[in-house]
Amino acid sequence: MSILNAYEEGGIPIISPDKLYKKERKIADVAVACFTKKALDYVLSTYRHETYHEFMATGNGPSTIYYLPDFKVLFFMSLIGSSMAGGLLQEVAYISGATKFIYFGSCGVLDKSLRGHYIVPTESYREEGYSYHYAPPSEYMPIKNHTHVESFLRSLGVPIAIGKNWTTDAFYNETIAKWERMKGDGVLSVEMESSGLEAIADHLGVEFYTFFAGDILGESWIPGDLGGERERRRQVSAVEVALALGRSIAK
Repeated sequence: MSILNAYEEGGIPIISPDKLYKKERKIADVAVACFTKKALDYVLSTYRHETYHEFMATGNGPSTIYYLPDFKVLFFMSLIGSSMAGGLLQEVAYISGATKFIYFGSCGVLDKSLRGHYIVPTESYREEGYSYHYAPPSEYMPIKNHTHVESFLRSLGVPIAIGKNWTTDAFYNETIAKWERMKGDGVLSVEMESSGLEAIADHLGVEFYTFFAGDILGESWIPGDLGGERERRRQVSAVEVALALGRSIAK
């Protein structure tokens, strides 16, 4: 039995969030998620916030959902990788009742000319295992709300690129052969969550919106200053875009 047989339509799960958590009173329909503590720290130091719920997320330690009254959205830091991020999305959706989720983070771009652009994925190559539990097997997962995200980013006048993405579980095995194959198929970017997050969002009947801040991935990799000042500035800029998108959806 392979991963291609993992999807079971209408299957009854043995473990589900209702067995682990209690629902809170719904106060917002939109939740915004980041992937770095720098982005979380920036939000908490810049904007009014309230602690909405604290819980032991996916057995991986404590997690906190915040409410940002100026934007009328929830805000939290996602775990990294499709399976952990997807499990946390399901938990936050159950606890909060939110039905619209905005995720933003960094990605590698396969063409150096796209460095500094916001990448809006239209579909994502499924080189991860999580999505196959929630959607029938296919090469690509369509990102359903990409036109909404594209339209909003264009209204801001920021540099953007629209196209295919590659979601992988193993960034240490993004080989030159894969890079060439993906680039030949028109793929713009690579990251670790979006195909899985779209799959679980579709399964739950909630809306998923995403965009990435692009950095370099190529035949000769250039370190993207992870943890450095340039990344912090890029993440802060992406925070502002994501919160603005959240506020527009929350209206």
